[in-house]
Amino acid sequence: MASIQQVEGAKQFSNDKEKAVINEMLEAAKLMEKNDDQISAQQQQVKGYMKNKQARPVNLRKTYELGAGNFIKKPTQIISGNESQGSFWHVGVTGPAAVGSKGAVIYGHYDNNLPQLGWLLAWYKAENPDERKVYVETGYLSRLINLEDNEVEQKLDASTNSSRYVDNETGASAAGDMIPWEKTNQALVGAAFIMP
Repeated sequence: MASIQQVEGAKQFSNDKEKAVINEMLEAAKLMEKNDDQISAQQQQVKGYMKNKQARPVNLRKTYELGAGNFIKKPTQIISGNESQGSFWHVGVTGPAAVGSKGAVIYGHYDNNLPQLGWLLAWYKAENPDERKVYVETGYLSRLINLEDNEVEQKLDASTNSSRYVDNETGASAAGDMIPWEKTNQALVGAAFIMP
């Protein structure tokens, strides 16, 4: 039942403020350095920006390589609180087994305060220019950190290009959106990590 609620809840943002934050992150991703001369035109690439909309800082706790690809710009290690931002740049592999850019990150609290919460952001940019997906999830860090690759991939595959998640137990929420960018092999993802 929870996964059904996740997919249904992923279809729209809760309010204009939330959408404005996501749009702000997408605009920030557009301004990320354009050092893509090292990337072939066949490689699918995703540039992402995340905003931490809470007072507590979050730390990168885990990355997932779902299929293939690697980070050209590694995800920001620590995103301070109070509207701070982090970013990443991920590219897929080329060749007969090309799968596009597909990956995920988990950020979580690292201070000693409770509760210890986490935020998952997953993305997929396929070779088909119209196929892009983003998935977000929140909750207790101990639960998120133990998600297996196939669990994250299943949830991502069931998502769309916009995702929203509110954890009923903790009240933490996340929102994300993925849009096409300048070239057919590029996409931008913007996300927000929110506390009640």
